Amino acid sequence: MPVRIPIAGGGSAPEPPAYGGLGENGWARGRTFLEWIDAAAQVRGEIESAFDAVEIEDAMRRFFTHYPRKVRVAVFAECQEIDSRIAVAQAEHLFSLGQRIWMRIFNADECADLLRFFAGAGAPLPLFIFFSDDRREFARWGPRPGALQDPGAQHEERNAEALERARDAAEHGRELAREFRALLEPRLGAG
Repeated sequence: MPVRIPIAGGGSAPEPPAYGGLGENGWARGRTFLEWIDAAAQVRGEIESAFDAVEIEDAMRRFFTHYPRKVRVAVFAECQEIDSRIAVAQAEHLFSLGQRIWMRIFNADECADLLRFFAGAGAPLPLFIFFSDDRREFARWGPRPGALQDPGAQHEERNAEALERARDAAEHGRELAREFRALLEPRLGAG
């Protein structure tokens, strides 16, 4: 039986029936966070460290804990890429605070057809696609917080360069939380 890391609230909330642009079959191809890290044994420690590095201000914690709308987030990622490891782990930390945001991780190699459908070949990873309860895409995010973006970087950059850019995981987590809140907040006024 796979070993599970402790996660506040037991991980992402139990899932409602599938919705979003993926449909039932597409959504089922994704992995939960715990399934994803179980499959990433060689980098599990780095993923756990990124999860633990998130420093959440009280107002931000309240926002994610009490977010009232149902949202599905499809994430295209590769556990071998540092940007994916950090962003996916920190997103899980934020989403697991509440009960209304569900995330599935799609290995970009295993689900290349879905990645091409949503973003085209060679899309930078990770790519987060947010779907509302009415099955509509309403936001995209990736591959790293704006403050850490390197517009000249290529998708195939080396892990050493990505590590240098993401060396302050706590700051990465704060920026990620701010940017995800900015994507989710406008949905509060949606019918």
